[in-house]
Amino acid sequence: MDQSVNNDVATSSKVDFVIRKHSRTFSLASRCLPAKIRADVHALYAWCRACDDAVDEAPSAEMAKLRVERLLDDLELIKNGRDTVHPASNLIRRLVRNNNLSVEHATDLLRGMQMDLRHTPVATEGELLNYCYHAAGVVGLMMCRIMGVNDRRAESPAVALGIAMQLTNIARDVREDSNLGRCYLPGIVDPAEVSENALKLAVDRVLSLAEKYYEKAESGIQFLPRRCRVGIISAANLYREIGHEIRRQGTSVWHGRTVLPVWRVVYVASQSAVTAIPRSISAAPKKESAFSISTYSKGSIMSDSRHTVLLGISLTAFMAAALFAMVYFNPKETVYSFTPLIYSAASILIGIATNFWARQYDKPQAEAMFDSNPTRR
Repeated sequence: MDQSVNNDVATSSKVDFVIRKHSRTFSLASRCLPAKIRADVHALYAWCRACDDAVDEAPSAEMAKLRVERLLDDLELIKNGRDTVHPASNLIRRLVRNNNLSVEHATDLLRGMQMDLRHTPVATEGELLNYCYHAAGVVGLMMCRIMGVNDRRAESPAVALGIAMQLTNIARDVREDSNLGRCYLPGIVDPAEVSENALKLAVDRVLSLAEKYYEKAESGIQFLPRRCRVGIISAANLYREIGHEIRRQGTSVWHGRTVLPVWRVVYVASQSAVTAIPRSISAAPKKESAFSISTYSKGSIMSDSRHTVLLGISLTAFMAAALFAMVYFNPKETVYSFTPLIYSAASILIGIATNFWARQYDKPQAEAMFDSNPTRR
């Protein structure tokens, strides 16, 4: 067994740590998902993270290739109902068994890892989109299964959202990818050897392409379970906002990784909740097949509505707290004194209280994150 393949995901107690360590944006958005679905989404993210690290943290190209091949072998073992080798594969095995996750989709993601290993310059937009499908589009399809979405009409928007997020990552991580000997900007072999203006134009084109795919993804919201909509809309809008922030900074991605300020994260999340609440309360799936209740919380519509409304109030309160804090630290009038700080503290208390209240309508199902008995089927 190759213990070097992300042992951080070997126990359930470390999965949340993996999420928080690698993606603050994803961690925040996932908190808006129902508890059972959130646990499965975290497991999927941790497996994807392990696959990614298998390539990026390998001491040599040959070792990276071997690791990916072993992870692919594990998927074949899962398909045949046999025990897996790597600790991370226990994550995907449980999702395949309990959520009817497609092994083929998981295989496609690992094929994307192999594209990274034999990376060649991206010549066209078509080549870029093909890579993004394997790196993230298939994750959208797997997310559909986890949320119980069975309507085939949801698949194209799900893929579009995954592609859009990956394009945002590519635009943001130009320097980091270059350090690994890769560049995903069409027509550019080495970003360090082109002019700053040419680099900015290439990044801007990728962000424009991402916008088109974010727009395509919006049509899929109607197929999601009500209590998943806040989380998915938040994730989409937060990633989209990263692209907007890159543009606000003049697409100067070579000078450092773009990170959203905390107040903007809170603001976007709050706005996402406000956008999702009307859809979550009034919109109903057009067909029973739009989602399966087997993986969706069986609470009443009233319970769903209360959870969504309270979550929106909580996020709005935290946004207000951030804004009051900004007024306190950057006052326009000296007469403000400590009043904004008091309002900020009160908003935080309201946010915590309503968040706790919302959790009363978000009871997790009793199911272990990992199987203690790996042979149980």
